[in-house]
Amino acid sequence: MTKRQPDMAACAGDEHPSRPLADRSIAMAYVPWQKWRGILELEKGFHSGTIFEELNKPFTGGRR
Repeated sequence: MTKRQPDMAACAGDEHPSRPLADRSIAMAYVPWQKWRGILELEKGFHSGTIFEELNKPFTGGRR
């Protein structure tokens, strides 16, 4: 169960410095229904980690 976000009456600087986001949710996601289109070939899907072409999003980030 997540906590309700506090009202903005308090200043952001009032938070304890070692736990600045302790009472806030990390994230909220929106996940649309997957449509069965653009299905990859079995071997390519296996190597990609998904059979859906539109979900094949290779990681391109790196260390900063």
